[in-house]
Amino acid sequence: MSFSEDYLNDDYDEFYDEEEAKLKVNTCREFIENGSTFAHLESIDEAIQICLEYDMIEDGLYLTEAILAVAPYNSEAWQYKGIFLNNTFEFEEAFHCFEKAMSFNPNDVETYINKSISEDNLGLYEDAVESLNKALNIEPGNEETLFSLGVLYEKKEKFQEAIDFFTRSVNADAEYIEAWYELGYCFREYRSA
Repeated sequence: MSFSEDYLNDDYDEFYDEEEAKLKVNTCREFIENGSTFAHLESIDEAIQICLEYDMIEDGLYLTEAILAVAPYNSEAWQYKGIFLNNTFEFEEAFHCFEKAMSFNPNDVETYINKSISEDNLGLYEDAVESLNKALNIEPGNEETLFSLGVLYEKKEKFQEAIDFFTRSVNADAEYIEAWYELGYCFREYRSA
């Protein structure tokens, strides 16, 4: 039985409380310290996702570095590293991680979305828009990409464009609460302008 099967609820969604999350991460640290990283890549990947969920940045970076040490062409690991670095405000280094991830998997929508976050924080607004447009070319109805474009236009106070993207986002996912909120905000700002 894999570690993930131990924590599935009736809806087949993984659920870890904080203690279980730390146990999973510590177990993976032991795998790495014992030199069996490659044999436990799947478990380490699961632990990295837990680190993302619980904002365990230091642990996540450690686990990600361990995967990259044995599998340097793993685009997902490069993306994870970039996400953790974005979360530590190391945007330039994160940007390079996303570039590396894209060199191994140029059609990953999530990488483009995360890369756009780095670009936006580095003041590369046009590059961020371009990255998100590339993501839309790959997956035209991706609500997260549409939402991210809306956020970029909203920041530039281009409210009509933001409204268009937020509307497309909620059309793709009617339960996207953040998109509904931003849509309402942009309507209010657009009407008062």
